[in-house]
Amino acid sequence: MKSLFYSDSFLGSFVMSLLLNVLTAGVLALVLWLLQYDIFLNLKLFIFAVVPNVLLLRYYASEQLYKSVKGSTLCLVFSLAGVLLWLYSMNIFDNPFK
Repeated sequence: MKSLFYSDSFLGSFVMSLLLNVLTAGVLALVLWLLQYDIFLNLKLFIFAVVPNVLLLRYYASEQLYKSVKGSTLCLVFSLAGVLLWLYSMNIFDNPFK
């Protein structure tokens, strides 16, 4: 029996990509908290939360799991747009030399 990671499923890859993004953002927040950095001064680092999703997308493309590629791509676009809109709403991009 194949697991969800190896199956060619749109919904499965979308959910897995979403969980991977949330997990990565959580790890970034935890590392910033452990290193005693101010999370609100380092919000631009959360753009890197989509990097593991790109690696997952690369894996799906190399295995030719095209439904999974579509789900992972859609989650990547929504996640990146969400993070950028969140940062824009907090006026992070107003002054590039903060």
